[in-house]
Amino acid sequence: MNRPAHDDPIDADPGLRGSFAAPRRPPEIELRIGISGPFSLALAGDCIASRPITRLRDRLPGFAAVMDLLHQTDVCCGNLETSIVDIDAFTGHPYCWDGNWPLLGEPAVANDLAALGFDMFARANNHALDWGLEGMRETSDRLDAAGLVHAGAGQNLGLARRTRHFEAPQGRIGLVSVATTYRPTSEALRPLGATPGRPGVSALRLRQIDILTDDEMKMLRGLRPQSGPVEDTDAFSLFGRRFEAGAARGYRHEMDPSDLADCLLNVRQGKQGSDFLIVMVHSHETGRDGYPEPPSPFLKELARAAIDAGADTICVSGIHHPGPVDLYRGRPIFYGLGNFIWSDLQEFLPSELYDLNRDLMNDAFAAPRKATAADLNGVINARHFAQQEVFETILPVVRFDGAELAEIVLHPIELGHGDPLTLSGVPWLAEGGQADRILRRIRDASASFGCEHEIQIVDGTGILRPTPALRFPISNPCATARPALPASRSRRLRRLPE
Repeated sequence: MNRPAHDDPIDADPGLRGSFAAPRRPPEIELRIGISGPFSLALAGDCIASRPITRLRDRLPGFAAVMDLLHQTDVCCGNLETSIVDIDAFTGHPYCWDGNWPLLGEPAVANDLAALGFDMFARANNHALDWGLEGMRETSDRLDAAGLVHAGAGQNLGLARRTRHFEAPQGRIGLVSVATTYRPTSEALRPLGATPGRPGVSALRLRQIDILTDDEMKMLRGLRPQSGPVEDTDAFSLFGRRFEAGAARGYRHEMDPSDLADCLLNVRQGKQGSDFLIVMVHSHETGRDGYPEPPSPFLKELARAAIDAGADTICVSGIHHPGPVDLYRGRPIFYGLGNFIWSDLQEFLPSELYDLNRDLMNDAFAAPRKATAADLNGVINARHFAQQEVFETILPVVRFDGAELAEIVLHPIELGHGDPLTLSGVPWLAEGGQADRILRRIRDASASFGCEHEIQIVDGTGILRPTPALRFPISNPCATARPALPASRSRRLRRLPE
């Protein structure tokens, strides 16, 4: 696929001239939803799984209910934020470029995720290369062996960007995965002349602009070099960063035009080969400091552009708490799916991580040399991930009636904040006041982010239904109709591992 020129419009429409269009297959036909019969899709956020958990279903009734939900849907997709390797035979190495710990799942995790009910995983994220290229490749092999479709990481940029497919009874489900948050040099590159490409993740580069108040901008202007005339502008660069004036302190992000055009082109191509296309974006970027942080405004621009290019559902992961939910042109957008599996049983931490956190260790422990991996995990999490919101999220189930969106059901999930490490991080169905609190928080976040559709809270679930104006026909009118599946059909149950 050729990279679009910088002066191309930022959309994915090549502008086919009418005389070249096939009468029975105009281009817009391939961008419509082509699934047949009732169809349901479960969408999960970050899955940080270090060991199999399906055997806990008999001990944890709330977890059993979550498993039942996953198995009752036709397709289940999540964000895999770990490497899956056999540490006893592994020939690669861990990496902690930024003081973040390298996440590791044991080999049985791949089959266990399949038994849990998953079909597809996005892998473009900041933890995809925690264990180097060897870890990325072994993870791919283990997911393949478990029958799990995965996208977002590959041997070069083209392979990392490409759409991967799951063949469901109702049609061909495509997945595109892209990251705006990733570690340095983990982004995949395409070949250039005689220079080979580079393995890694599908990345969308950003430029961050810091927004300051007028008083803060005035103070910062005084720090600029005085070698020449200095204009009193509302935007300038200093210390390698860009600053702009605004009503309140915050951030905005500009997407690299070439990367954006490339991603949208890939979405269009992915949709042309899919009856239904999921786009998952991994993004830690927010609009301001504070907790819980709102998503960065660029995500709304990206989500809508991707839907215009052919995406049928947009999911954002990465901010470690649930975010706003909206509809655009009858397609769901989830601006933050939070954590779905959060395992703090990370036993294989490299010495580099201890060194990078030496000051923290010295402050936290009287005898830091005696601290175990669990101790180090505990103090890092206490500093960065102690909020209750980290352990609360949603599991959206999106239901279609043929090619039309029928409803979105938001199931509130809790991850056992404060439970022992052997149980913490396993998803439960939240109930009562906790369920209502989770759903109200998402409803309020959606309203403040400018989402136009209200979430109704009904019997411990959130319900979002399209208005009649959004229920427009989007199936292929020229295609031969497929036989509808029985409404009560439930997907096959995967066998639990022996």
